[in-house]
Amino acid sequence: MDNRSQLLAVDGAANLLFGIALLAFPRPFFEALGLPWTGRGLYATILGSVLVGIGIALLQESRARPGARVGLGLGGAIAINLAAGLAIAAWLLFSVADGVSAGGRVLLWLLVLFLVGLSAGEIAAQRRADPQA
Repeated sequence: MDNRSQLLAVDGAANLLFGIALLAFPRPFFEALGLPWTGRGLYATILGSVLVGIGIALLQESRARPGARVGLGLGGAIAINLAAGLAIAAWLLFSVADGVSAGGRVLLWLLVLFLVGLSAGEIAAQRRADPQA
């Protein structure tokens, strides 16, 4: 498995696991992060479903033969990870996260670091594979 496929597999597994956890345990998931629970699981369900779909697409793409278009692709993964990481960072920096526990903030910052770091690795892999990109 090449570097690109490994990155896509890690990214896909992370999205899939977070999505399943969010779908199966929305309230405990929110409470573990110290996030406010609104009493309704609609948004948690939507987000969980989107994460599962993205995870599946990434896993499909990680197993694709060169040139085949199956799932999301590296460019899409970079966009999603950077958008999510930067949105969470902005949310934390601009105090929208009032009421989030200290532990929740630490976990969210770790998530930001993971997403931005993974994106950096994906960008590097993409540039090695296609220097014109």
